[in-house]
Amino acid sequence: MQELKTILSSNVNNVNKITNSNVITFKTTGIEVHRIASYIADKLQDHNSINFFCKVAWQIPEHKLILMLEQAMTGRSPARLFTWLCTQELSREDPL
Repeated sequence: MQELKTILSSNVNNVNKITNSNVITFKTTGIEVHRIASYIADKLQDHNSINFFCKVAWQIPEHKLILMLEQAMTGRSPARLFTWLCTQELSREDPL
């Protein structure tokens, strides 16, 4: 137990000396965007809106899209509700 405490305390001192971060940022590729958009189109049974789904898949993280999709599926018109939720999310995000 003492050895673990020594290791942890020595690692804490080294954290500030790291010059670059090893955190991997997720970058959505075209293949991922198409996969997500196709999934949304299948769930909503609306393949005519695939271009819009690609746009939102490119700009909104997948986990948020899935949550919005689940929320939209409980409404009377899931496709319209999903479109509205995505539009609200897109207007909320800060421009790069």
